[in-house]
Amino acid sequence: MSHGNNTVSTRLENVSKEFSEKTIFDTLNFTWQGFGIYSLIGENGAGKSTLLGMIAGLLDCDLGKIFINQQQCLLNNQEYKKLVTYVPDHSPIYDFMRGQEFLDLICSIRKLNPDCYQIYIEKFKLDNFLNTTFAEMSFGTAKKFLLVSALMTEAPILLLDEPNNGLDQATLQAFQQILIQQSKTKLILMSCHDQHFRDSVNAKSIRLDALKTG
Repeated sequence: MSHGNNTVSTRLENVSKEFSEKTIFDTLNFTWQGFGIYSLIGENGAGKSTLLGMIAGLLDCDLGKIFINQQQCLLNNQEYKKLVTYVPDHSPIYDFMRGQEFLDLICSIRKLNPDCYQIYIEKFKLDNFLNTTFAEMSFGTAKKFLLVSALMTEAPILLLDEPNNGLDQATLQAFQQILIQQSKTKLILMSCHDQHFRDSVNAKSIRLDALKTG
């Protein structure tokens, strides 16, 4: 499947995954190539979050391989990790960490200029929460910081698990515009139950059951 410029691709080769003896994926093969937004569609438990986690390198494949461009997803492959950024549905961040500390940490890890997140702080109206700990934040505010940490990077693959959960209408509108803009230079894969949101960002649907059956 190819759309536009072919400067980025994500390839699954014979990927298999089981949880508690339940087969989630069995020799899955697929390639996303080029830029754009794709939404994984499937029932609860179909494996949408699992697949995003495997592409992000947070979950191992039982069998098979995952590549971004020519880099294989391996625990110690730092070049692969530079190519992908991931936003889970729920915050994995330490409660004691403050919003600005978290963003500065990501900038340090990714070797980014700290100025890079200011535009997103303004768009998501987070100025008043930079010194707030994650323990004190609402779910929606914590989600905004997670999104900023991903949107500010230059990684060509952006993985989003239910990205619109917890977002107010003003934030959703700003987020939609940002995603559409970034989809011109990134491959964005997301899991999203909200068809209205999927349509608002022109996401192309990928049905997991169709992937599984080839």
